[in-house]
Amino acid sequence: MPFVHAAALLTGTDAPTFTSPAFTPGAGDLLIAIFTIPRYCFGTGSVSDSAGGSWTKRVELSCNADGSDRRDHVVVCTRNSAVAASSMTVTVAARSSTPYSGTAEANADGCSLAVLRVRNPSASAFTAPRQGIVGSIFGPDTPTLTFGSACLATNVVVAGIAGAGTPALAPPTGFVERMDASHSSPTCGMEYVTHAPGFTGTTFTWGSATAIVYGKWALEIPHTGIVPPAPPRTFLAVNGLALDVEYGTWKEGRAQIGELDDQALSGQSAESRAGLVRRWSCRLTPHGARTVAGPMVADAANIAKLQQWIEGRGQRWDFNSAAHSYSAAGFCNTAIGAFTRSTSSGKHGGRLTVSLGSVFGVNMTRKLGVRGGWTPASGWSLLCWRNFQSGESASAGWHTCILTGAVDFARGSASNPTGVTQYLDGVAGSYSLGRCFSVSATTPFVGLHGYLTTNSAAAAEYDDFMFLPFELPASWIGAVGDGVDLSMLDFAEAYPLPPLPHVYLTGAAVDPADTYAVVRAIGRVRGAVAEQLVDGGVKATLPALDVEFTEWVE
Repeated sequence: MPFVHAAALLTGTDAPTFTSPAFTPGAGDLLIAIFTIPRYCFGTGSVSDSAGGSWTKRVELSCNADGSDRRDHVVVCTRNSAVAASSMTVTVAARSSTPYSGTAEANADGCSLAVLRVRNPSASAFTAPRQGIVGSIFGPDTPTLTFGSACLATNVVVAGIAGAGTPALAPPTGFVERMDASHSSPTCGMEYVTHAPGFTGTTFTWGSATAIVYGKWALEIPHTGIVPPAPPRTFLAVNGLALDVEYGTWKEGRAQIGELDDQALSGQSAESRAGLVRRWSCRLTPHGARTVAGPMVADAANIAKLQQWIEGRGQRWDFNSAAHSYSAAGFCNTAIGAFTRSTSSGKHGGRLTVSLGSVFGVNMTRKLGVRGGWTPASGWSLLCWRNFQSGESASAGWHTCILTGAVDFARGSASNPTGVTQYLDGVAGSYSLGRCFSVSATTPFVGLHGYLTTNSAAAAEYDDFMFLPFELPASWIGAVGDGVDLSMLDFAEAYPLPPLPHVYLTGAAVDPADTYAVVRAIGRVRGAVAEQLVDGGVKATLPALDVEFTEWVE
């Protein structure tokens, strides 16, 4: 697809500016900022970004009929130049210079912000849209928009609805909904949709009626008509991490597990405990895991980490039916009543709710199966889904949180602890996750806390918590995702994390009929061998791993 929903911010905070979470665009992308702000203040809504780009306002309209000072307002801006593939943020300046009814200058009462990436835009897209539609104060009804002329087949369309509430509409036929959300205090929200190259009509209609009064808009964006190809068929991935299997080394066999049928003296069958499972073996190329730079990148330093990844080292909780891990490592240092577990409403099945100011703490030092024992200084990675609330460092809803490091840190001692790398939805940054988690050699050891990223005590929801006794390399976390190939985060979005020490295998290697078939297996590394690479005439001897996976059948 030519579109990527890059970042979102939903907050009811009264402020003069609002900044999106960090994201990394693709080189050459066109960026579109779409936002709603409560308080009628035309002339506001300028946009800037941390990469120093300039922006032009393309849409500005009222989106409810409230005649008071808080009439809601939607703005759409496009960046005037392409971006580099580097982490950045987008900031909305929402302070009014021409307030409604002559009222003194005032900040916006909040902001619902989305940043959209358009890949492969035409050069003219940075100058202006080909055409647009804007309209204020409609509904409640079924929104319809009509362009002045038919759209070009190579171009793309972006359209939206905004008002004092969540639109909650079915998208028009052929369109894809990218965001449908709102912030509170006061409630103000939006929905926006996109259409890939191929729309040649003038009129399109949403698939349902809205319960709110709204404003509507649409832009036709000049585009090359080139749509990135579908993700290639990943040959083999372990828990979403694509591995490079050396050509000609992949072997699949069958293994008989258990006892065969036997016959009793009476002539009756005694018992059968036989099982037939698949077993795969292969050799991984020296760098072990695919990186954006390509298959000839040596990654010998991460071979030990890759071995632990394949073998399913660590602990994992799903909170679906119990508050202990799959290997029965119980919770400790946790007071009764400090948490509740629900069998539904998590990211994947059940969820854990840690009560206000409490902690779900686990003594990992005795539960990671590491030779010689484990301490935080040995290195660690913490992964989970967390349900963010309005006003936190991410938009309300479930987000992936990953922390890595080789240090102790206590919850609340620092919002962004020294020596700890934080990832939110796969993007490294400062997200104040030090207010929500802890890793220590003493009680509460590894903790999920009942605190917000604002450092306020509050009930907090978590799901699919995994803790690993090594630091995940940065190249693995968002590795080759975003429509290019299967990644850890793509996998985590679609599937629960695996029940360690089992792992999940995906890809054409395990089931040619389905690229992303999921097979539960036991992985092991049979040994490392020395392998000689020749790249541009330069020889290097690097370790390669011989690995084996055995299908797990309950």
